[in-house]
Amino acid sequence: MIKTALISVFDKTGLESIVEFLREKNIKIISTSGSAKFIRENGCKVTEAGDLTGYGEILGGRVKTLHPALFAGILAKRDSQRDMEELQKAKIEPIDLVVVNFYPFSSKGLHSRDEDESVEYIDIGGPSLVRSAAKNHKWVTVLTSPSQYGEFLANIDRKTLDTDADFRKKCASKAFSMTSHYDAIISGQMNDGSMEPLSCFPYVIADKLAYGENPHQEGYFLKNPLCSVSLAEIQPRLSYNNILDAEAALRAVKSFEKPAVAVVKHQTLCGLAEDDDILKAYAEAYETDPDSAFGGIFAINRKIGVDLAENIDKTPFLTMILAPDADDEAKKIITKKKKRIIILDDRIFSNSPKLQIRSVTGGFLCQTADFFEDPSSWDTVSDQKPDKETLKSLVFAQKAVMFVKSNAIVLAKGTEIVGIGGGNVSRVDSVIQACSKAGERSKGSVLASDAFFPFPDSVEYAFKCGVRAIVQPGGSKGDSKVLECADKCGIIMVFSKRRHFYH
Repeated sequence: MIKTALISVFDKTGLESIVEFLREKNIKIISTSGSAKFIRENGCKVTEAGDLTGYGEILGGRVKTLHPALFAGILAKRDSQRDMEELQKAKIEPIDLVVVNFYPFSSKGLHSRDEDESVEYIDIGGPSLVRSAAKNHKWVTVLTSPSQYGEFLANIDRKTLDTDADFRKKCASKAFSMTSHYDAIISGQMNDGSMEPLSCFPYVIADKLAYGENPHQEGYFLKNPLCSVSLAEIQPRLSYNNILDAEAALRAVKSFEKPAVAVVKHQTLCGLAEDDDILKAYAEAYETDPDSAFGGIFAINRKIGVDLAENIDKTPFLTMILAPDADDEAKKIITKKKKRIIILDDRIFSNSPKLQIRSVTGGFLCQTADFFEDPSSWDTVSDQKPDKETLKSLVFAQKAVMFVKSNAIVLAKGTEIVGIGGGNVSRVDSVIQACSKAGERSKGSVLASDAFFPFPDSVEYAFKCGVRAIVQPGGSKGDSKVLECADKCGIIMVFSKRRHFYH
């Protein structure tokens, strides 16, 4: 139940709605000078923090709220008899609602040319109050942005004056995010934007790499503290490009529950197969494109046995092998070549990033991770319908196309990729490339496309090369002509209604 609120805000946007509610419910308000003036002007009684602590504001306003009378009231555990007795003995009342936002360092302090002026915009008490309230969110509600006020007023029970536990936890999460972001901006400004700077990221600098994508570029690995394990920690010898390629191979092979092998080079899928027999999956993945597999990275989603290890040892020049584990004898075989990087750790097959982040000038682009759709949502739009085996192959091809970039096309037979086309600005060029890679294997294959076909030309070329079924998102203005072409050629056409296009 909210009986006492602490308000200390620089940005007073929308604060009147909170003040009006607190006045209406006769909730006591404690506040600092600037906010207290605003509260009084809105017709509400307020107790100034200085009157409560007995110190007032000192050091020119640098110290306003840093006092046990406030922090103990926020941090006391309401179900602890000891805590509540200590509050009572010290004549400190619990604080149940904390409404705080910070001095505007990002808009004022960050761009000030006067360092003494800049540091005055670094808030000390505000973040401390917010972190305290967030830590004790089991009992305390913390609001750090005007954008939360409406949700708070909608969430609170008007009779019991309680907020929902999930709402308090959500607010606490936002509070810690806010303090982290605030400190990161200050840290970055103090580093003058130099490269040491990786301190301005809310990540831990786990390792400095040998170099970036090219020898003249510096490379670093920044560990996400929420991730239990990372490739760079397991194998310190990895380069910038090793990590990118390994990540691409892992994402591809983790999409399959059955034994599967993915081959990646330069972040581009160049082999993929799934089979009940991991030996067969390995052979088929390699045979997708043996020339491109040279110097590639192999990800295997099963423990490596002796038979597979012997096949691996015969494969010309592998840069890296990723697998959950290997038999003792198998380890001896695959580690004979010292330049080959071997990572055996089942943890790397369970981690899946929820967000994808790219740097651009002035900031970052962020998106949720892509995922494979339920094939039962697909629509067969052609006259010809897929049988069970054809549909199984189309599902496999559709999963595989998610790991090829830019106008991606894959050809599959069963659960083996036989041709890959991508990295083109024209879709028909990717079809030509995939069919060329497949050669005679394109006859009787199925095709998956990461985005729709704008024209019938890709279907016509695929038909000439022996493709018998196609899965694509659909949604083009040219869908009717593309479908007409498919029916004329006797090709099965399925609309997945889900695009998996990557730049």
